[in-house]
Amino acid sequence: MLFLYLFLGHLIADYLLQPNSLVAWKLRSLNGVGVHASIHVLVTTLLLYLYSGHAEVFFVALLIGILHFFIDSIKASHDQKSKHPKIAYWVDQFAHYLSLAIGLAFAAQFPAYFANRVFSDTSIAQSAFVMLFNPINVAYFSLAIFSTFTIEYSYYKDRSKAGSKGSVLNYRRMLERLFLTTLIFLGLVFSFIPSVGLYH
Repeated sequence: MLFLYLFLGHLIADYLLQPNSLVAWKLRSLNGVGVHASIHVLVTTLLLYLYSGHAEVFFVALLIGILHFFIDSIKASHDQKSKHPKIAYWVDQFAHYLSLAIGLAFAAQFPAYFANRVFSDTSIAQSAFVMLFNPINVAYFSLAIFSTFTIEYSYYKDRSKAGSKGSVLNYRRMLERLFLTTLIFLGLVFSFIPSVGLYH
């Protein structure tokens, strides 16, 4: 379960919060890589804090951010002279997922800080948290973000290969796909609440 939160944090920071301008900055300077890694630390800290309620989760997020910085620094150097960007992309992503596993192993050393938060009452805010961050939704959002970005990345590479000038990732189309699939998913989930009791 904790890995799902780490995975979702990675997808949000690496895909939704990494526009083309930041990608270009990363290629030009380590400062861009540092900003990108810092975004990872902030997003992961927020999600892990929502999961556990302990500020100490920051150290796991920091470890993942440091690993992310080194991985992206190597990839940025490689991309400047690579002729196989797709291979580099998947090797890069594998390295990031491995860093998430390292973060998970580090978190396992502090079980008291990473036990799933249990609420003592049923306030509106707590009920909203349970509805939004239960395992089903976290898994769905992870899959939706990953799949919609992968589809758009493939389109982007095909356009680049065809010689399209100024070809960039179409974030608007990506967000439209994500929004529509989310509406469909939430509609299905809420329609089944009375029968399966997902949030009881």
